Amino acid sequence: MNKKQIELINELNNNLDDSPKRLERVLMDIHGTDIFPDDWRYKFISELISNINDHINYTEDATPDSLKDCEADLIDNVISIYHDDLSKWFAASSRRGELVNESLELMTHTHDIYQHLQFAQATEINGIFDRILDELEKLEDQEEQ
Repeated sequence: MNKKQIELINELNNNLDDSPKRLERVLMDIHGTDIFPDDWRYKFISELISNINDHINYTEDATPDSLKDCEADLIDNVISIYHDDLSKWFAASSRRGELVNESLELMTHTHDIYQHLQFAQATEINGIFDRILDELEKLEDQEEQ
């Protein structure tokens, strides 16, 4: 990863709750416009940034590609495991019903609603992860120019 990418992750990790103006656009892009400001989405961003920061600190040759390679490990512990948390996440936005419907279509082998909620939540978290990588790649492209 280049210096700007590492600085962005460190800065986001250290200032997420009180982000400077220059980071607001980055956070808004990561949050996405498909949903109103959402505490759950913010929680996922915070946890993913922390996981990526840890990965960068413990991996000498971290790149956006290496982050993509270990994506499952980076997002796995962000997914809620408690039924109460999954229910609260689902209830926080009507848009999440679309994600659960997608899960019902793809995971026909189970009728456990909480497995469907986890799959739907993982889909949302994966989208956030992809947007974080997009922001890092923008910095990489700027560095090359």
